[in-house]
Amino acid sequence: MNDDFLTRPLTASRKPRQRAVLRIAAAVLLAITGIQAVIWLLIAVLGGHLVEPWWLWTTGAGAALVGALSLVTGGRDGSLPSNGETR
Repeated sequence: MNDDFLTRPLTASRKPRQRAVLRIAAAVLLAITGIQAVIWLLIAVLGGHLVEPWWLWTTGAGAALVGALSLVTGGRDGSLPSNGETR
């Protein structure tokens, strides 16, 4: 009889589709934030003065959305070891 189920940790693993959605959402957030930061810097350079960082509003809301999505889908599932070892 295989007693492996008694010794392995109980972790709720995410489905590959959920991981892909989180990675895509994070990549889109990073891309949008980068574009907004570049536009903000161009406005500052071309306008001669630094304006308030208006892009933080969308970045903060997007980060909260990605974080909430991560929590709802189970957060970290422990499928990859943190120290780089293979199972």
